[in-house]
Parts: sequence; C-alpha cells; structure tokens
Amino acid sequence: MYRDLLVRVATGAALLAAATTPYPSLADEFVQKGVHEHGRATLTLAVDGAALTITLEAPAANVVGFEHPPKTADESAAVIAARRLLNDPGQLFAFPPAAACRTQGIEVTAPYWAAADGASTRPGTSAAAARREPGADMHSDYDATYRFRCANPPALAFVDALVVTRLRQIHDVRALIATESIQTEQMLSVDRVRVKLK
Repeated sequence: MYRDLLVRVATGAALLAAATTPYPSLADEFVQKGVHEHGRATLTLAVDGAALTITLEAPAANVVGFEHPPKTADESAAVIAARRLLNDPGQLFAFPPAAACRTQGIEVTAPYWAAADGASTRPGTSAAAARREPGADMHSDYDATYRFRCANPPALAFVDALVVTRLRQIHDVRALIATESIQTEQMLSVDRVRVKLK
C-alpha cells in the first residue's frame, strides 16, 4: 500500500535507479520533475526507515544567476561557488541532532557549461552527470540528490532546508514530502525553511 501511494504521489516522475544508490529504498521512487520557472524550486523529501533522500531541482538562474556558459570572471566564480555549495550538504540541510543523520551519497547534475572542466569538489560526485544537451543554454537547471542515513529515525521530525536561503532571487520552494505516515506538500521561503516530517 505504501509503495502504491508513493507511485501515485510521484505521477509523471522519473524513478531513480536503485542500482546507483548505496542502499535500495522506497524513498528512491519518490521523485517528481518540476517545471522550469525562475524564482521557484522544488525539494522532494522521502523517508523510508533510516533512509532519507532529498532532491533539489532549481533553475540555473536561481543557483548561479544566469543560464548560459560563463562569460566573465564573476560568472565563472559563481559556477565554482555553486559547485562547492551543492556538494556540501552541511550548508544546505540541518536535522535534529538526536536523529544522528549522516551523508551517504551526493549526486549533482549541473548544466553542461557548469561542469565543462570536469572538476569535482567532493569524492563520489560525477562530473559526467552534467547535462550536455545541445541548445540547453536557454533553460538550464541544477538537479541534486542527497542521501542520508539516520541512526535514530524516530527523532527525525523535521529538516531545515537552509538551501532555500542560498538560492538567488527565489520566491518560493515547493517541498514534496513522503514518509511512512504522511504524503504532503509544504511551501517554503527564505523566511520559512523548516520542513515538518511529522
């Protein structure tokens, strides 16, 4: 029943490949591709036992400030800063300390022009995951998936999505939540970053 509900919530979504995860989980099935709209981003949070998976989808304009290959030194610096930020979940998410959540994996998919140098700031991050579609300059996105394992899942009552405050010119962030007890949606903003999981 839980699996069926997740599938319904994620209608039209692409399922994450279980083979790319360090531990297969129902949480991997709860992914929904958002619409490219400047000023808006989507977070998906799925809890399955001790596993927490968070995905972020955001237009490049709201991550680095533009959606084209960098043309200036400042734009190049913004791409490097975004790469470092998105590969540092400690700056993006905060959990109740009692939940004892630890990062298990990170995958950041950047526009082709943001990873053209093939550099990676964190082991396990695939620079090859960068989008390389021709003509993608007009609508470029950053997608990221963060996997955590929490030693004390009952204490995981919320996630503070600090990433909302790190995005540029963001109006709101749609948070989709799926746990064993709730399936819901919450709207976040720079003034409201807490995602309630219970």
